[in-house]
Amino acid sequence: MSLQQIILKSREQDNVFGFDDTYLDLARALRQQTTKGKNYAEFAASRSRLEKLLGGVVEYDQASGRWQFVTGRQRFPIGVTAEGIKKIAILDTLLGNRYLDPSSIVIIDEPESALHPTAISEHELPASFKVLDLAKADFRLVLVIKGDPSPWPEAWLPPIKDELALRLQPLVNTWRLSPTAVMVFNEALAKQYGLILGQPSASTPAQG
Repeated sequence: MSLQQIILKSREQDNVFGFDDTYLDLARALRQQTTKGKNYAEFAASRSRLEKLLGGVVEYDQASGRWQFVTGRQRFPIGVTAEGIKKIAILDTLLGNRYLDPSSIVIIDEPESALHPTAISEHELPASFKVLDLAKADFRLVLVIKGDPSPWPEAWLPPIKDELALRLQPLVNTWRLSPTAVMVFNEALAKQYGLILGQPSASTPAQG
C-alpha cells in the first residue's frame, strides 16, 4: 500500500516497467474509494469484526494522498503499521470499495504468513502454548542452515554462532535474553532437536 503511488506513477506517467502488471492492477484497484454503508451483506459483519480485532482501520487520506492506520482519533502513517495489518487491509479495502463481490475468487498464497495472534483459529495453536506465560518464558534466537549438512560440518557452526551473537548483541540486551540465547544448527542437528521435520540423513548422522 505504501508503494501504490510510486507504482502508478512509474507505469502510467513515467512508462517505467519496474513493476509488473500484477502490482499495477492491484494499485489501480486500491485507487477506488470505499463506499461507507454500501458493503455487500456477505462482507459487512466480517469487516466490522476485523476492525474490532485490529483496533482500527486502514484508510486513504485524500488530502495528503497517503494511506493511514486510523484508531479512534489517532492516525498513523502506513509505513509504521505492522506488515500483517497492511496485508489484510488490502483485502479489506477491496471488499469495502466493492472491487470484490460475493462471486469473486480470491487465491491467498502462504496464508500462514504474518498471522495476527488473536486472529488464529482455535486449532492452530496447542493448548499448552495458549496458557504459556510469555513473561516467564525463555527465548532462543536460532539460525538453521538447511540443505545437505556435508558443506556445513558441526565444527564450522561455533564460529558462525559467535559472529551472529555479536551482531545480535543489541537485540539480546534489549530483550534481556540469556548470553547463550543465540544458536546455530545445520539441518541434521535441527532435525535431531525437532526444529524441523524429518530424520537426520544416514550419511551425515547428527552428533550431540
